[in-house]
Amino acid sequence: MAKCFKAVRGGIGSYAWTSARSHVHHLIHCATASLHIFMSLQQQQQQQQSHMPGTSKQQIE
Repeated sequence: MAKCFKAVRGGIGSYAWTSARSHVHHLIHCATASLHIFMSLQQQQQQQQSHMPGTSKQQIE
């Protein structure tokens, strides 16, 4: 009989849970990284808009 399952402590159910937990951890990491990138880009955009020529009080007066 061929061995097609990983031999892990706790059996197949434990392996399935560990595998699922690993995938969820990866998804959370990707989502968090995407959120950090989005927030960083949004902050840069706001800074650029506040430094655009023609928006300071001295130029308006």
